[in-house]
Amino acid sequence: MRFYRFSWDELCNTPIRVFWLLHKNMERARAGDSLRLFEVIRLQSADKEACEDFLEKQRILIGSIVTENFDYRDEKGIKMLKGL
Repeated sequence: MRFYRFSWDELCNTPIRVFWLLHKNMERARAGDSLRLFEVIRLQSADKEACEDFLEKQRILIGSIVTENFDYRDEKGIKMLKGL
C-alpha cells in the first residue's frame, strides 16, 4: 500500500481486518483531496466573496498555530536551566 508506505512484508503481515480498514481510510482521504481539488478548480470562475469563503474555511481546517507570549520572562526558571 503505497499510500501508507508499507513494504511488501509489512503488508503481508497485516491482519485482514486492519488491511480493509486502512483501505477504507485511504479511499476517504483520497475523496477529501478530490473534493478540495474540485473546489480549487471551481474557484477559477468564482467571485471574490466565494474565494474569501474558501480561504477562511481552509484556515479553520488548518487550525491555529501555537504561539508563545514572549512578554513574560521567567528569571527563576532561566537561572535553574543555566545551573544544569
